Amino acid sequence: MRTAARRPHAPPQDGGLPSSCAAPGRRRRWLRTALAAAALAATLLLFCAAAGANGYDLWGILARWTDEQLAIEPDQIVPIPKSDIHIPEEPEEYSSLQEALSACGLSQPLAPSWMPEGFELSALHVEDMSELGNVMFAALYARDDSHLTIFINVYFDTGQYSTSPSTHFQKDEGDPVPYTVGGVTHMLMTNAGRPAAVWASGPAECSVTGDITTQELKQIIDSIYCGQ
Repeated sequence: MRTAARRPHAPPQDGGLPSSCAAPGRRRRWLRTALAAAALAATLLLFCAAAGANGYDLWGILARWTDEQLAIEPDQIVPIPKSDIHIPEEPEEYSSLQEALSACGLSQPLAPSWMPEGFELSALHVEDMSELGNVMFAALYARDDSHLTIFINVYFDTGQYSTSPSTHFQKDEGDPVPYTVGGVTHMLMTNAGRPAAVWASGPAECSVTGDITTQELKQIIDSIYCGQ
């Protein structure tokens, strides 16, 4: 597993794995999946640590559960061949989310070109989750005490593991509002009172949420497709 970050950080420490009585083949598959899940958890911890250093309780947002959830249907995701994605062999630093996507060979319109005034990139991580069939991009933007996060999971067809997304996005009570731009329908909602959007575009499952207005959220989405 390789992680690319905007700022250097210490690599996660590997923990011990529990013993298993499964057959060798099943045990190896289980170990690969467990290692991939551990790497994802380590990345989220690093990302949350970077957020915490900027005074942002990312876990607080993720933990503000409601009784309502939104999940993207698997058939809305169109996985791409893994050979179409280039993951650098060595960790690299990127100055923008678009630069990270382009460096990985992704040309789909996924990253916004506009942010509300004052928001600047605070942390950026790219995590190769090959064992789980995807690569994850996580970006944190900050403006004083306000923050905004973007998560993009790009799924590829490994021919061995399921590539169906399993993310369940937490939302406040009420129906999501569809907002279509560039031929893509974005589901607008709120999570813990913060405007949020979730959508699928080609091989990607995307989400944006933060301390912004709904109008600013729409402008962020609009800027993704400005070049089309």
